[in-house]
Formats: sequence, structure tokens, C-alpha cells
Amino acid sequence: MYPAVVAAGPPITSVGGHCANMGGEAAGADQLRAAVRERAERGVDVIKIMTSGGFATTGTQVMLCQFTLEEVRVVVGEAHAAGLPVTAHAHGLPAVHMAWRSASMVSSTARS
Repeated sequence: MYPAVVAAGPPITSVGGHCANMGGEAAGADQLRAAVRERAERGVDVIKIMTSGGFATTGTQVMLCQFTLEEVRVVVGEAHAAGLPVTAHAHGLPAVHMAWRSASMVSSTARS
């Protein structure tokens, strides 16, 4: 009957990326996998990744992607291996497309 709180922990972001002050910076496949595993071990319900910059973080661009498509796929694959869904924070259309493409390539339930 009541809304459920869904915990994600600090969002995974690029070094100096949107919301980096929350402690979720990661660079490269190894650090991204480790970031997902750390959150899974802490019992999160969902993995959140910042695929674009944001208005509230100086030096980031809302229309630019913070990760490559391959890096986002690493996060999605590691999260799914841990039984966790992924949500992407994306302002600009390029980051939205990247998030959609990464999900479409990994999830059997995603539509392209």
C-alpha cells in the first residue's frame, strides 16, 4: 500500500563527473565492475549510473556522455550477473540512446 524505498547507493559516475561528490567515481572496466560489486555487497536494490553530465555539477555537460557504450555495457552486465537492474541518469539524447542501446544488448526483456 505504501511506496517502497529503492536503494541505489552512490551513483556510478566518471572521474569528476556528475555527482562525483557522492563518492561513486570509476574509470575503466575494472573499476566499473568493482563499483557494481561493492554496491551489490552492500545490498542495493538497483545500480544507478550517470550516463550524462548534470546541471548541478560544474564542469559536466548535460548533452555529453560520461562513459563509452562499452563501459555502460560492462556495468549492465556486471549488475545483471548479480541479479540487479540498472537505471541510467541521462539528460541529453546521446546519453539516453546509449542507455537504451546498452540495455537492449544485454537484457532479453529490452526492446530495440
